[in-house]
Amino acid sequence: ADLEVVNGFLRARSIAHSRALDAAVNRLADAAVHEPIGFNIARTGQRPVSIVLAKLPPHTKTPGTPDKSRIAVFLYDPDFIHHASAPLVRQLFQFTPVESSIAILMMESFGTAAIAKELAITRNTLRDHLKSMFSKTRTRNQSELLHTLLRCPASLSYQALHCTAVAG
Repeated sequence: ADLEVVNGFLRARSIAHSRALDAAVNRLADAAVHEPIGFNIARTGQRPVSIVLAKLPPHTKTPGTPDKSRIAVFLYDPDFIHHASAPLVRQLFQFTPVESSIAILMMESFGTAAIAKELAITRNTLRDHLKSMFSKTRTRNQSELLHTLLRCPASLSYQALHCTAVAG
């Protein structure tokens, strides 16, 4: 891995990437900067890892303590495969078990023919399920449905929910 958490701090393994990370943190520590900052870490033989740093709103300050900036770090590794939680997808959208399976497969880049084959259903049956899913998510087509699914918390990986590092 090109990034690692050492003593609760996110560090890049290369000097150039460490400098980019430090520069982004220092820029966000400036009170005048509010927009997120992003950059990529190139990797040999793989797609780059995208890093976005964003300033968090200040939390309640105790009188007499210094005001510290809090920064969230978001990483995206396009080569890391994670699976959404089918039970969570079902709960969030009131999907049936088959609909949640369809949603998971869509989120894993399966096309409609592959979904129908994987679930051993006809394309017409798949269309009926998709219509129901559009209604439940208030979407009009597969693109909107996929966009909704990928932005919901169920698409976060278990690892992403349990591995945190805060720069501050």
